[in-house]
Amino acid sequence: MAFAYGTSITTPNGTTPIEQLTQGNIVSAWTPDGTVPKAVIFSDGTPGGFPVNGLFFLEFGEGSLIVTRDQPFVLADNTVKKTTQLRPGDQLLKADGQTVMLQMISTGQWDRGLHGIAIDSPGQSGNHLIIADGIVCGDYVMEMMPSPPDDSDDMPLFGE
Repeated sequence: MAFAYGTSITTPNGTTPIEQLTQGNIVSAWTPDGTVPKAVIFSDGTPGGFPVNGLFFLEFGEGSLIVTRDQPFVLADNTVKKTTQLRPGDQLLKADGQTVMLQMISTGQWDRGLHGIAIDSPGQSGNHLIIADGIVCGDYVMEMMPSPPDDSDDMPLFGE
């Protein structure tokens, strides 16, 4: 899974809670040149009602996200880090090209549903970047890809 229920995903017509997106719905895929419309090709999740441990709570600027450990994020320098590689102080890329500092990251339980979407097929070098609560993130296919090596420091992954 990827995002908590209620996460706003940018579409050409505004935002939609991720759990309401189904195959064929159009979302705004992020590119360095702006957003482009892309159809959702995969949409699945769990409705909640039972506690799930090990979810990550991110706070940045005026926003926040609740995500799984492997959710990819694009940083200001155009590198990609998965949730467990993030550290407070990292500069997350916003859809408008501005950045926002990650202020806090913590783990906890969530029991209100998780959902993931994909906007391009696996194995293609297509666009896998969506906009969640204004932040540029990877889709479900990108979440399933192996983490890029992080040679910038020898710190353990968050939660290790």
